[in-house]
Amino acid sequence: MLPSRLLKKYDSTRNPSALSAICHAPSVNLNFDQNGNVTACCFNRSYKLGTYPKNTLSEIWNGSKCTELQEAMTEGNLSKGCWLCERQLEAENFQGVHARDYDKYGIGKITKNSLMPQIFEFETSNVCNLECLMCNGYFSSSIRRNRERLEPLQNPYDDAFIEQIEPFIAHLAAAKFLGGEPFLNPLYYKIWDLIININPRIETVITTNGTILNDKTREMLYKLKPAITVSCDSLDKSTYEKIRRNASYDLMRTNLEFFIELTRSNNKGMSLAVCPMRENWKTLPEIYEFCNDRQVYMGINTVIWPQEVSFKFMPKDEIKEVLDYLRRSITVDRSQSKFWWVRENYGHFVGMLNQIKFWYENA
Repeated sequence: MLPSRLLKKYDSTRNPSALSAICHAPSVNLNFDQNGNVTACCFNRSYKLGTYPKNTLSEIWNGSKCTELQEAMTEGNLSKGCWLCERQLEAENFQGVHARDYDKYGIGKITKNSLMPQIFEFETSNVCNLECLMCNGYFSSSIRRNRERLEPLQNPYDDAFIEQIEPFIAHLAAAKFLGGEPFLNPLYYKIWDLIININPRIETVITTNGTILNDKTREMLYKLKPAITVSCDSLDKSTYEKIRRNASYDLMRTNLEFFIELTRSNNKGMSLAVCPMRENWKTLPEIYEFCNDRQVYMGINTVIWPQEVSFKFMPKDEIKEVLDYLRRSITVDRSQSKFWWVRENYGHFVGMLNQIKFWYENA
């Protein structure tokens, strides 16, 4: 169990109305992974709530595993597979803690009772055109084929899955689509049609690598009006293309401008998802300033694997070099900025520094 002092410090950064559980994901969310496993979130892949098509969605949502994990969260117990959030909390990387993403859906809730899920997170395929340094074949079909030399994953999701999720669509507050690359996944277009026709008010978020944008995709985006997250680890062309193998930096930047204008015109959120690594740490301040200038939210991932790209496994003196450089890049405290995205981006950057500092002190 985490020290009560640390939990109190974390809770002081959260919405006071959401403190009935350390994480509300088991009470509000279902995550569907590439193999049919259903979990409470994408950070906890070991504590399975059920598996499709062996279990129906109703069986999974109303099952004992879901209830047990929800009860553990009300007790502040992160022992059921929630080790990554636990490590982030230990490092006081509070803005990076994935659990806080579910706070706004769990305000005032203590037990799930008979509530329908409020969020679906889809990771139903690893189909992807890129072979990024920090990725693996579980998330990229190209890596699985070319780097790992393995047979394709057997995808269990079918039209029967679409039929099962349809009754839930009307009750959802949010739907998140990840990959692989979502715009290459035919199943997602069927789900997006359901959302457009049944419940267009759903807060839809699509996380893309930013390299796929064609007539079919544009037509869907104009109808769906989603929030967009582009995975981008550097605004330096050579660094970007070194990390995002098979990607064209120029194409990504052209598409990024389209996404920024689209989300702005629809009054929807626009984000960059950044993986801080050994290859890109000198370019992180540039992304930070870009996001502040363009009204873009900067989400910062915690990269632990593979070891050869993570700060965590660098020699101690090299971690210190990274930490000192990044500290010097944000000398202005923007926690009180009048712009919400600037406040959030500053908090995420500081959380990343706390994470790196924790690794340095424990190296």
